[in-house]
Amino acid sequence: MRFPTQSLLLLALGTIAASRTPCYGDGTICGANKAHIGCCNGLTCVLEGSASKCRHRCEDGGGFCPADRTMCHEEFGVRKCWSCLPNGYTCAENNDCCSTYCSVGGSKCF
Repeated sequence: MRFPTQSLLLLALGTIAASRTPCYGDGTICGANKAHIGCCNGLTCVLEGSASKCRHRCEDGGGFCPADRTMCHEEFGVRKCWSCLPNGYTCAENNDCCSTYCSVGGSKCF
């Protein structure tokens, strides 16, 4: 009688996969202050203020661009991060490029 080593191996691998730490969802802190980055699929770890958070990437339907001073913009059905440089600053709330600076709170250009 043969011992079913293949079945035991598959069972062990399934147990290891099931015990993995769940991924972090939208708005969850990630990066240096967590054991691993581990953002869920479709999310990326981006610096937001003084903390890194898991956010939906611009290309995946969210509004967050990892690079500084960029905005998320859709053109011809394609979403991508566009640079506000050389003469712009990003307004966080409306993802607009300002020719000057954003107001306090980032809601409009002035």
